[in-house]
Amino acid sequence: FERSSMLELLVFDKDIVGKDDFLGGVCIPVTEFPWEKKVSHDYSLGEVRGVKGQGQGYISVAARLYNRKDYREDQERRVKIDEMARQNIAKWKNLALGSSFDAWTEFILTKKQKRSKVAIALGYMRNRVLGSSFIAWQEFLSLHFEKKQKIVRALIFMKRRSLVRGYGGWREFMEYREGK
Repeated sequence: FERSSMLELLVFDKDIVGKDDFLGGVCIPVTEFPWEKKVSHDYSLGEVRGVKGQGQGYISVAARLYNRKDYREDQERRVKIDEMARQNIAKWKNLALGSSFDAWTEFILTKKQKRSKVAIALGYMRNRVLGSSFIAWQEFLSLHFEKKQKIVRALIFMKRRSLVRGYGGWREFMEYREGK
């Protein structure tokens, strides 16, 4: 290629249906085109200056090369095409930015929902563990209380028995004493 050559990039919008709409073209001096990168049929929007991310279309490389003389003759037409391409690229950039923001907010909402579901599940698990340990504690306390009651009853029984025996012994002694 000569140094004075210009490369024309034709801009198309690819619809969901698969139909391509022509949006205009961009002329790039051959010296500024990234030849070191492998150029395929679809020219990535991320490689165009001023565009970040990926847009809703593609730029197809045309096979036509112009020299500077032809470019100057057709400059007014090319300025219109360049402006239209800049507007469309800005539109794609805004669409990509808006769609990435929407995707980000949706991601955050789903992440919050998942976190809340995980928190609820962990709460159930914690409550189940706490509940089972509380039930075990209640069972231990009831068994302890029952044992304590049995011990108290046994002590009362023994005290009464010794009291009854003592009373019986005293009564026998009194009878023995009166009987003499």
